[in-house]
Amino acid sequence: MEKKGLRKTSDGVKKMAKSIEMVEKIDEMDNLIELTGLVSEHFGQIKEMISLIDVVEKSGILTLLKAVLSDPDAILSVISSEMLRESNVRFLRNSSSLVALLSHIDPDKLDSISRNVTASINSLGEAAKGENIGILTIMQMMKDPDIAEGIRLMFGILKGIGSAGKK
Repeated sequence: MEKKGLRKTSDGVKKMAKSIEMVEKIDEMDNLIELTGLVSEHFGQIKEMISLIDVVEKSGILTLLKAVLSDPDAILSVISSEMLRESNVRFLRNSSSLVALLSHIDPDKLDSISRNVTASINSLGEAAKGENIGILTIMQMMKDPDIAEGIRLMFGILKGIGSAGKK
């Protein structure tokens, strides 16, 4: 008699296990249906992301990114050793000084000066070549207000450089 009772219990456990498996499969199907809906809803964005990944891969950035992420300590070691090289430290300090200098200059004045210098450089081919410039020619040129302003600017720059050299 005990065997019959065990058999009934064993069959009940098997049926319960099958029921659990069915519930899990239904849950998986629900997840799949939900995922299909999301893919359908965001199809355009997914295509754009795949296109972006393709561009990043073709440019080599993806390979670089994978290399960086696979061994970040080695990359950081190389970067830090390069940053500490004397020439790179000097470059960074000079860059910082240049940014500070540019931040103190009126952008409109700098723009005007750069446009005028560019135009002057571009017109160098038009100037008479081989002409000697004597003192009298220079004196006449100094009457031109633009030249006089340029000379004042150059002397101001030279004065700033000279006073910085004294410190």
